[in-house]
Amino acid sequence: MCLGIFECFGGYGTTTQAQLGLRLVQRLPKALTRRFQVMILADTAKCSVELKRGIRKLRYHAVVGVRRDRKLVDGRPLSRACHQIGINLV
Repeated sequence: MCLGIFECFGGYGTTTQAQLGLRLVQRLPKALTRRFQVMILADTAKCSVELKRGIRKLRYHAVVGVRRDRKLVDGRPLSRACHQIGINLV
């Protein structure tokens, strides 16, 4: 099942897009989240560390595109470790 949910970004000085996204994820019905494995598909431009941590805290999974020049927690470039599973990005 795929749900498309959109909420408008009000501009500077308002709630960030990451906060809006996390709020939408938190509003998922409990009947749905208990019965199915939740996977969040997020746009790289809108997916901040704040959103990723919030999704992880809720014990959901996130699928997000990542540029090859991003660095891993240990400082290595992603392009050198892209064959590994479960790597942590900075």
